[in-house]
Amino acid sequence: MTKLACLTVCAAFWCPSIPAQSFLARQDYDPNGWGGPSSGGLAVFDATGDGIPDLVVAGSAILVFPGKGDGTFAEAPIVTLLGDYSLFNIAFADLNHDGKIDLVGGGQFQNGYSLVYGLGVLLGNGDGTFGSMNIFPINLIPPLFFEFGQCVLVDLNDDGILDAVMVGSSSSGSGVQAWLGSGDGGFGAAIASPASAGAVGYWLAVADFNGDGKPDLAVTDVTGVQVWLGDGTGHFTQGPNVADEANTTGVAAGDLNRDGFADIVIVAEFREHATIVLGNGDGTFQPPTHTPLGDALWVALGDINADGIPDLVADGAAPGALVALGNGDGTFQRPQQWYVSSPANYGLALADLRNGGGLDIVTAGYNISVLLHTGPATFMEGIPYPLSGAGCVAAADFNGDGKPDVAVNMSSGFQILFGTGEAEAPFTAGPITQAGAGCGYTGDFNNDGIPDLAVLEGNPSEIYIDLFLGNGDGTFQAPFSISVPSDAGELAVGDVRGNGMVDVITNTGDLLLGNGDGTLQPAVYLFPGQSDSPYYVAAADLNGDGKTDLIFSNPPADAVSVLISNGDGTFQRTDYPVDGYPAYIAIADFNGDGILDLAVADESGTLSYALIFLGNGDGAFTPGTAVENNAIGFELFAADFNNDGKADLASSNTLGDDVLMLLGNGDATFTESALLGGPVPIGGYTAARLHGQESGKGGLDIILTNGSKLLVLINLAQ
Repeated sequence: MTKLACLTVCAAFWCPSIPAQSFLARQDYDPNGWGGPSSGGLAVFDATGDGIPDLVVAGSAILVFPGKGDGTFAEAPIVTLLGDYSLFNIAFADLNHDGKIDLVGGGQFQNGYSLVYGLGVLLGNGDGTFGSMNIFPINLIPPLFFEFGQCVLVDLNDDGILDAVMVGSSSSGSGVQAWLGSGDGGFGAAIASPASAGAVGYWLAVADFNGDGKPDLAVTDVTGVQVWLGDGTGHFTQGPNVADEANTTGVAAGDLNRDGFADIVIVAEFREHATIVLGNGDGTFQPPTHTPLGDALWVALGDINADGIPDLVADGAAPGALVALGNGDGTFQRPQQWYVSSPANYGLALADLRNGGGLDIVTAGYNISVLLHTGPATFMEGIPYPLSGAGCVAAADFNGDGKPDVAVNMSSGFQILFGTGEAEAPFTAGPITQAGAGCGYTGDFNNDGIPDLAVLEGNPSEIYIDLFLGNGDGTFQAPFSISVPSDAGELAVGDVRGNGMVDVITNTGDLLLGNGDGTLQPAVYLFPGQSDSPYYVAAADLNGDGKTDLIFSNPPADAVSVLISNGDGTFQRTDYPVDGYPAYIAIADFNGDGILDLAVADESGTLSYALIFLGNGDGAFTPGTAVENNAIGFELFAADFNNDGKADLASSNTLGDDVLMLLGNGDATFTESALLGGPVPIGGYTAARLHGQESGKGGLDIILTNGSKLLVLINLAQ
């Protein structure tokens, strides 16, 4: 699998030190549409009895995504429907000692017009399914409603049998509910420890805070976190706040400063920090301190970098996993962020998904996102920095130093970023030119060996093309402008006559022949008699005659239109029928026969396709396979990203606003590899070797924009 590390370029082009990335790009799994809402929580354990961790989500059904042992999971889950029952905020263990993992959580039963609340227990069958739910009621006057908080399993009374503890609030009271386990999957009557005032929150953490050998609780409420001391019988006594933090959303406990005493970490919505409360070991605590972390809903403790010190992992309000490495004294390093598909509203879990590969991160929101660990340091997805108004991106060596640069159209103008050849800081700031510019396309329009830019300008009623001739130092001359008589939105460049002069073609079917001196001839429309224009254009020499041919996605004709150049500015056109809506086109040799093929993004009903047309070598094509993947978007890009000699596909992801990577198998079929980037709409992307890779050695890096930043995916494939 391709390894990529994400870096970003800051608006002011100052970036903090970014350590080597060490998590593979995430995989996302869709828990929706399998029998009911799956918003009741997340757990990771071996539900199928094969020794491999599985993903488990709860709600009105239990979904188990079987693990494959390599950190990936089956796309289709094993489903246990719950009927009139629901399960929330799940925990797991082998409760009846049969070697199969069972589930517990907040259980709810729709009994006619009323609801029954309690501890829900489902015994596992060991094959990814579960038996019917047993509910052990809460110890409250039957409430009109009960808001389930977190549920944990712990031995409260030191009898060697796991008991259950849950927090929650209702119309008839709030507090802590405990059920003592019987060892056979059953539980006794609920033991209530009511809150003295106000409503407790949804989260709790278990530790022995006063050193008496009995489990205590750190419980959130509306004003912060309180410590409830346990007496070893299932009863708890509410204590004062140890930290005042409004909107508290998550709590975890562990020994953060390695003094042998349990400490507490708290996160709160709308805060950009975590609150650290160090314990004294006698039930008292030191004054709280803050460490930068970000706006989070969930927090967990785990040794991410295998140094024996607890680290913070958080996720939630903003869609990204936050990791702050611990220093061992109760303080933490500045956090790093790795994007996930959606905010983790329903759960965060740390687990070794490959049985020896280190702690991985799993988050549950609208989708389940998995970030795989590949080393002792950090994760995969990068740190966001603003780049105001970033749109399309084009790559070339604009200053002639042998290192690829990029041109990004921004709200302030065309920003040139000079390549450094270094992976950790791939660009430095260059000049800004031509405010209000559209997308740029590179070519040598005056044959001086220096890259130039062709830029679309104007509005739907007045479109023109500017040619900016490069000076070889990253600056450009005043542009040559020429109008285009159509609503163009994309360009392609190539030498359609084979005379060494670069021409420009619009996606709407206009050809502007180059004069070789930095000017263009008036546009000629290539689709006479067709009332509506094509959608997208790509250019390549399809038949090896030294002349650039053109390929249009042409929805008005329900076709991909291939125009083979005659060498004089005219073409022979062949239409290849397409069902659906043909969009972006990528060109590469997908089946390894040395002949260029086409991949065409095609939106067809509820499914997304990349249609493969296999080249015959003479400019004609044979329809091949349809690469089906619901995440394939309109935009496609082809390159060998994992350096195995086989063409791969990158596509904008319709499901998550990121980049879907499809690795080529060398036979015009593909295997989904990863989702890259962040959960924001992509403005444009391209690929180049940014950090000193020799041509043909080392995978291509990806540069993409999303309107607020430039994101660079450094490819570590060798």
